Amino acid sequence: MPPPKPEVRISQFFSPESIQLSLRSRTKKHVLSELVSLLPVETASKSVILEILRGREELGSTGIGKGVAIPHCRSAVLPDLMLVFGRSKRGIDFGSVDSKPVHLFFLIASPPIEVFNMYHPVLGKIVEIVRDKKTRERLMEVEDGPAFIKLIGEVLA
Repeated sequence: MPPPKPEVRISQFFSPESIQLSLRSRTKKHVLSELVSLLPVETASKSVILEILRGREELGSTGIGKGVAIPHCRSAVLPDLMLVFGRSKRGIDFGSVDSKPVHLFFLIASPPIEVFNMYHPVLGKIVEIVRDKKTRERLMEVEDGPAFIKLIGEVLA
């Protein structure tokens, strides 16, 4: 019998080190690299993940509209599901479905097989978070990593 599925709590996947509130990048290619640099894995693993993400973006943008992108991938180089958040006040052309610049980036990276199979539930929770205009506005104003984590916890409480 598989272990019981835990409740999806997005905030548990973030640490202050996995949050960048002032992305420097100006292009899609560079923002993916900047986001991947926040993952707590070895440099060689980061290179693999970056190539997978770039390949995924060639299939179609993960810019879901309303200033949000959710680049995501699975790779055997990852030990666990990991999340990164990045924000660009200026906005980045990410080829989003609504053709508008992206300001809020949620990167999801996961091994192909996870004990609790959280990849899709986490993706769904992120979509739920960013659907609300007020939440997106609050994410644009949050001042530091701990405040971001607190906000995510409140939004999903």
